[in-house]
Amino acid sequence: NRLKEWLVNVIREEIKNMNEPPLKNSTVKNRERRYITKARNKDPITTSKPLVDTGLMLAEVQGKAEIL
Repeated sequence: NRLKEWLVNVIREEIKNMNEPPLKNSTVKNRERRYITKARNKDPITTSKPLVDTGLMLAEVQGKAEIL
């Protein structure tokens, strides 16, 4: 179970640290517009990073330990 939790955290960190490929300017602008409109919380890190938008992907990273 400890290995599983460690791997889940490694995967989450890799997703957060990913910067390639860069997002198109139109995608960044759409995200900024959405955040300003809905949350009134403009986060430049979230608006410009690939794979990190709503946080759903990070929340869904899970692990499963099985004995074979």
